[in-house]
Amino acid sequence: MPSVSFLTKDSQLEPVYTLAEVAEYTGLNLMTIRRMISRGELRAFRLGQRAVRVKQSDILATFSELNPVTYSLKHGGDAA
Repeated sequence: MPSVSFLTKDSQLEPVYTLAEVAEYTGLNLMTIRRMISRGELRAFRLGQRAVRVKQSDILATFSELNPVTYSLKHGGDAA
């Protein structure tokens, strides 16, 4: 559960997550999450000098689900 929320432009509160929470949520290693941020694959921002947080909408945008038909169209071959 996120301990901080981010105020969006339309005055809605959006949950933000620590890198450890993102790793747990996605089932990926913490270093993988850090690399994804470094490569620009996952958006993140700093709170102060050390704290790094990721908005829930950025997690969902990065880890969108590919259904078999979409995967087939992107990578060729038959849908499973």
